[in-house]
Amino acid sequence: MQKPASPIKNPLSGKGSVKKGGAGGKGSWGVPGDELEVSGLEQSDPVYDPDDEPFTLDPFRPKLPGSQYKLVVDDILSSFIAGTKTVQEAASQLDSIDAPLYQFYIVSKLVKLGLPSRKDEVAFLLKYLCSSARGLIHKDHLVRGLGDAFLHMEEWNLDAPNFSDALIALTKDLVETDLLMSSFLSSNLSMLEHRSELKSRIDRALEEFFQEFDFTEFTKTLKELDCSPFHGQVIKYVIRSAIEKPVGKIEKGAQLLSNVSGPHQPVTMLQVMQGVELVLAECEDLALDNPRCKEVLSQLIARLIVDESLPPSFLDHVFAVAQGDVGQEVLNMATELLNEPGAAQRVRSLWDSTEQ
Repeated sequence: MQKPASPIKNPLSGKGSVKKGGAGGKGSWGVPGDELEVSGLEQSDPVYDPDDEPFTLDPFRPKLPGSQYKLVVDDILSSFIAGTKTVQEAASQLDSIDAPLYQFYIVSKLVKLGLPSRKDEVAFLLKYLCSSARGLIHKDHLVRGLGDAFLHMEEWNLDAPNFSDALIALTKDLVETDLLMSSFLSSNLSMLEHRSELKSRIDRALEEFFQEFDFTEFTKTLKELDCSPFHGQVIKYVIRSAIEKPVGKIEKGAQLLSNVSGPHQPVTMLQVMQGVELVLAECEDLALDNPRCKEVLSQLIARLIVDESLPPSFLDHVFAVAQGDVGQEVLNMATELLNEPGAAQRVRSLWDSTEQ
């Protein structure tokens, strides 16, 4: 019997169609449009168990894999910056790619290519793409994309002197047009200024968490920091800490990642994606120091997908890794885990939580 298509959900909601702690594996893992056969049981059968199936692919998988998506977006934006494409032409071509979960890449790439010399053109295109009439880029993705630019500001400033001044001026312009909250600039600058202090506080909170397993206390500390631009870094630190722990404590780390993300929690799905990307970018160095790194990281990524803190399409749309990278090997391992029958149940039971 063929399975019905999964209900469509808002890709910006941060969650899919199954609640955390639910089956998670309803549907099938495959390419868009696939309709795979179930293992001989109808859903109405009393012994039917959705966890016996492979994991579902969300309905917002981009039309292009990550490497092709980057090439297409880069070409469109480079042509716009060079003056060979109009705003309308660039917007129409970007819209045709249809990748709602990855709009932030358009923002960060446009900023990197255009600042400082083409700041006005960058501002004009961003305003057009974010306008209610066009609606191509959601404000959450504008925040994520510009946040990525702030994280790399010092590095990009070396390649393009005055980049930082242009980024600050662009941000003020977008605040004045109500595309960004007035606190966006100050919070990002504060994050850069106090990054060492923020990291120290998170390090202490993680040390206490892996001793006491107090989810509420860690979430309280995260909220008290009141620095949303730092949340991607927090996810990175949680994952890196969990990778180094014994098996039972890895499970607690996985639970913590799920607990701090989602509706009414401080960390958004976009920030979880950012944090995982940061770890993947460092994966080669991590694997040299820790032989278990690749295996545990792939399992944590699979768990984040099962717990709906990451979209399944993340696996083939990570911009921080390239073919042949250790990070890509980790993503392939996570994909294999989720391709197996009973993936949701198996991924949730990878670590014996009784071992401390």
